[in-house]
Amino acid sequence: MESRAIKWWGWGWEDKTVPLESRPALVDYLRERLKLDLSTRHGPVPFERIPVAPSNLSPDELAELRRIVGEENVASDDAERVMHAA
Repeated sequence: MESRAIKWWGWGWEDKTVPLESRPALVDYLRERLKLDLSTRHGPVPFERIPVAPSNLSPDELAELRRIVGEENVASDDAERVMHAA
């Protein structure tokens, strides 16, 4: 099965975007109900600038988790932790 990357800075797939302009009802909702100013757009913060605290799991706990669920089902690198933190 082919794997697709998800966005760490938002919802959905990394290779798919939906411009706000294509969703006028959503734009109106965001402006009126949530009082958002959409006149200024900001891109995602560069991944390298995101502070990622060390894992709370000890090396022994991480090893036990890997033993229980399998090595291929455990990832503790910064990228995976950021994507699953929200």
